[in-house]
Amino acid sequence: LEEAVAAAEAAGLPDQDPAHCSLGIAGNGIAGTLEEKTPRSADETRLMLRAAQVARRFWALAGTWLETERAEYRLARSWHQAGDLPQARQHAQNCLEIVRANGNVPLEAFFGWEALGRVEKAAGNHAGHALALRQAHQAFDSLAADDQGWCRASLDALASKA
Repeated sequence: LEEAVAAAEAAGLPDQDPAHCSLGIAGNGIAGTLEEKTPRSADETRLMLRAAQVARRFWALAGTWLETERAEYRLARSWHQAGDLPQARQHAQNCLEIVRANGNVPLEAFFGWEALGRVEKAAGNHAGHALALRQAHQAFDSLAADDQGWCRASLDALASKA
């Protein structure tokens, strides 16, 4: 990953170059895979965070607001998995800010609120969790039925007492 980042930097590629897209995809995939790994070593946690940061950086170059927002979501989830709730909260809020600035698309809003709700739940912030849950429900209610189907598990997990 670091060699690919260094090569992209050294090449001086234009922002929309496909290599930037590839690094965004790779970073997101690595981070997402490591988020689900248990147990995860300290080295794997560092790689997870670095990969999420790489994804954010290169999606900002190669993508649209949508990819950048989703990279913020990935950072929120990765920092949460790493146990750094303040960092996770900041990235979830960044995700939501991007969503708001771009028309508050319900699917994107749903996942932004889901990320923030997970952080607030983990932090024991009951009021923050309740607000995020309400907002996630509101966004969920605006989704098409097919999107509701695959988002239901995330909403249920956010609403669970565990």
